[in-house]
Amino acid sequence: MTKKHTESYCLVTTALTELWDLENRLIFLGPWCLTGSNAEKIIEKKDYIIASSPWSLIDKRKDAAVYRYALYKEVITLLSERLNIIHDVTYPEKYWSILVGPWLMRFISILYDRYKRIENVVKLYPEFYTYVLPKNKCMTTSYSFDDFLSSRNGKARGDYYNLILYSLLVYELCPDKAIEKDINYKLEINTTKLSLKRKLLHVIQKPMGFSFNASIIFSEMYHHLPINDLVKLKMSLGFKNVHVMNPSELELQNGTTLKKNYSHRLRDALKMNLATDEFRVFLSKILPEALPMCYLEMYRYHKRKVKNFSSLKALVSVGGWNYNEMFKLFAAESLLRGAKLIEVQHGGGYGMWYNFPDEKLALEKDYLYSWGWDFPVNNKRIKTMPSPYMSSLKDTYSGIIDKMLFIGSRAERYEFRTSMISSDDISKYFNDKKVFFRKLSTALSCRIMYRLSPEVGWNEQKVIKSMCPGVEFVTRTKALVGWMKKAKIVVIDHPHTSFLEALTINVPSVFYWDHEVYLMRPEAEPYFQVLRDAGILYKNPVNAAENVNKIFDNPGEWWMSNKVQDAREEFCDRFAYARKDWLDVWVRELRKFT
Repeated sequence: MTKKHTESYCLVTTALTELWDLENRLIFLGPWCLTGSNAEKIIEKKDYIIASSPWSLIDKRKDAAVYRYALYKEVITLLSERLNIIHDVTYPEKYWSILVGPWLMRFISILYDRYKRIENVVKLYPEFYTYVLPKNKCMTTSYSFDDFLSSRNGKARGDYYNLILYSLLVYELCPDKAIEKDINYKLEINTTKLSLKRKLLHVIQKPMGFSFNASIIFSEMYHHLPINDLVKLKMSLGFKNVHVMNPSELELQNGTTLKKNYSHRLRDALKMNLATDEFRVFLSKILPEALPMCYLEMYRYHKRKVKNFSSLKALVSVGGWNYNEMFKLFAAESLLRGAKLIEVQHGGGYGMWYNFPDEKLALEKDYLYSWGWDFPVNNKRIKTMPSPYMSSLKDTYSGIIDKMLFIGSRAERYEFRTSMISSDDISKYFNDKKVFFRKLSTALSCRIMYRLSPEVGWNEQKVIKSMCPGVEFVTRTKALVGWMKKAKIVVIDHPHTSFLEALTINVPSVFYWDHEVYLMRPEAEPYFQVLRDAGILYKNPVNAAENVNKIFDNPGEWWMSNKVQDAREEFCDRFAYARKDWLDVWVRELRKFT
């Protein structure tokens, strides 16, 4: 449509200001729309509102989590069947779930979130119009999971790709509200190159991986199993039995572009019938085009590069299961040859959060090595194993800096999983920090170190500085655990990996977070109650600040009390399992594969 609408509001869906009608009242679909560098100037003295979130009620989020996972399981089965036909193979569904599952899980979650937001606006604010891209510019294809969602430049994290999704949704749900408007933007293929640090690490690791017929392969272990620990494992299990694989980057064929390599014939063969509700109908339409090319048009090109290990019995990895396409392809091919796939837990959230997609995908492997939790207890895939990484942190607190360290979290602009804080929560999230800082004593307010999250558009440093002028920002060039070991006390406002690290280090710690954002599974809740009973965890910033004021002069007296230490140890045994003899436990477990 090209004729301008006369409705009351112009609906703004992204931070791309070229599609804002400043001559009319604005309704922003969410806070992410206001993250542009000049957004504040543009909307100064403007009449606008921010649409309410469809996820404000806990039950809505819980229902959505159940719905999306059930849909994922349905679609991965159908998609596996289509890919087998297209590629003329008869691989099991597990093969394709290893390869395609991480992308499909995120894509369904992202698309469902965007769908419910447009649906919500139609219900609440029916008198609106919105600018959309022409249909021929709405290409949803990405090249790989990395291209789709990498933390640096993934398409689904950016404004333009989300504009494409919102444009298609408007065409689907309320076409009479659409006004076509093109903007000059080109979708390129983004692939994350290995950092200099990781390349150097692989050079160091290379002499360790001489045995190409090893029975156990370790890959993408990151800092969770550093070089010296890998050497110890190789020595204990036998050098010939263990191979350390350096992960390959996803190399593009010369001249590869999204448009040039796109195949209408192959995409048509992906079509499937999901028409049991309106969202499934929409997903049926968009999925064939959205599937990354490395699973379709470029699949055989990349598959030819995979090496075979004839005697491989087990493949162990922490971080290869999502972004590294060549590793996933190697793992899927190894599965066909009878190898066991073992995923090692790589951070917080596992075993705790009500809805955590990474855990669901991890449990599709043959084994998941957890940091102590085993919910449900009859799941034979879960092996409780001491974390080598957490074991290296156990009781390493020194407390040589007489300051409090506050550790914040990153809130994504565009939501891609509902288990974490999102842009819907950003206003309350920052306000809770403000309340916390204001409740601190005057003497303590000038002894705060603050660890910034990677900047994504919320101007966190400016906001925190306005709340607490005397704050000191600690550098991201130094490992966070290094600051934790030295700080007098640590305060954390989210249940991610850092609070597990703090408990393991045994630094005096106070936690608080919004318990309606971070929903815990029923089996985990009693352990969090233990932390609350001990005065470690709080549901609001006021009580957390009051405890910090109370204990700061001598935090060790409180922290080393029997009640607090018993609570800490009980929680760590369940969710941050660490022990000095972790190597003996790992060797006993892995010997079954040699």
